[in-house]
Amino acid sequence: MPHHDVVVATQTEDVSLSANTQEVIPFNNVLYDKTRRFSSGEFIPSSSSLFRIDVRAEFAVGADQDELKLALYDNSAGETVVENEVRSSGGGNRDRSLSALVELDPSTTYSIVAENSDNDDTINGKEKRTRLQIEESPTVDRMLL
Repeated sequence: MPHHDVVVATQTEDVSLSANTQEVIPFNNVLYDKTRRFSSGEFIPSSSSLFRIDVRAEFAVGADQDELKLALYDNSAGETVVENEVRSSGGGNRDRSLSALVELDPSTTYSIVAENSDNDDTINGKEKRTRLQIEESPTVDRMLL
C-alpha cells in the first residue's frame, strides 16, 4: 500500500513581518513527514491530488489595525492559491487560520505565507499556537471520479 503525503509541523521561533511583505512561515519543528515532502517551509506533493491544508498562526500585532493574511503560496508560479485575510481589531495577539481542500501539482513547491497590511508585526513562535497540517485526501479523489 503506498504512503500518502501527510505533514504536521509547528513553529517554535518568532517570524518578523514587515508591512506589506509576504513572509514564509518556515514551520521549523516537523512532527510528522513520513514521505519527506516538507523541508524549510516548502512542501512538494508526491502526486497530483487533492490535499487538505490546515494552518493556524498567532499574530502579535501593534495598537493599530492591520489586515492579517495567511495564504498557501505557489512558489513556482509566484501566486497565491488560497488565502484568508481578516482585519484585526487593535493590538495584542490575534489568531488566524486557513483551511482548504485544494489540488496540488507535484512539479510545484508550496509554502505558507503570512502578511500584514500596515505595520511591522510578528508571528509568535509557539508550537501549540502556530501549526500546519497537510494531508492528501485519497477518499475525496475516489468520490470525485
